[in-house]
Amino acid sequence: MKKFFFTLALTVASLTLFAQNFDVFVTHMNEYTRRYGNTEIAGLYNNYYGVPESTLNLYYSDFGNNWGNVALGLELSGIFGIPMPDVFGIYREGVSNGQGWGVMAKRYGIKPGSAAFHRMKNTLGKSHRDWGGIFGDYGKTKNPRVAGRGGYIFDTGVVKFKGGKADKRFEKQVRKMNKNNNKRGKR
Repeated sequence: MKKFFFTLALTVASLTLFAQNFDVFVTHMNEYTRRYGNTEIAGLYNNYYGVPESTLNLYYSDFGNNWGNVALGLELSGIFGIPMPDVFGIYREGVSNGQGWGVMAKRYGIKPGSAAFHRMKNTLGKSHRDWGGIFGDYGKTKNPRVAGRGGYIFDTGVVKFKGGKADKRFEKQVRKMNKNNNKRGKR
């Protein structure tokens, strides 16, 4: 009998953690996006996911004007390899039954604690960290092409990313740009 209750408690705890992963991702994405307009967010999502901004705006409407749900839908679409209209249909079905995102994972055979669950959790964790950096960088540069990639954009429109061996001319331009930015900040 003790085994039964222990197994039941473990299952309930796993299901709670399962739903929390989705909720935490959506909550944090909503916190990140709160400071920006829809056009800016659609630009960042377009840069990250490669989805046209007009389509992202439709998803935003479909997912109850919630950018966190749009991001999670796009992530799960990539994880499960299913089209976004199907993701939305499953999400809508779960929401109408009070079940939310967990319905999708269950439908695709993701069980709490399984290897597939841990892969999904790791993928969402990486995306969550990426988005923290992207919104942090975007707050500084206001350029979605550079945000989260540690890059610089020059007057010519050329974007150069950090990493690898940078040539001396590039390093000189970066120093000059930083010097100018520091001067502007002191005014």
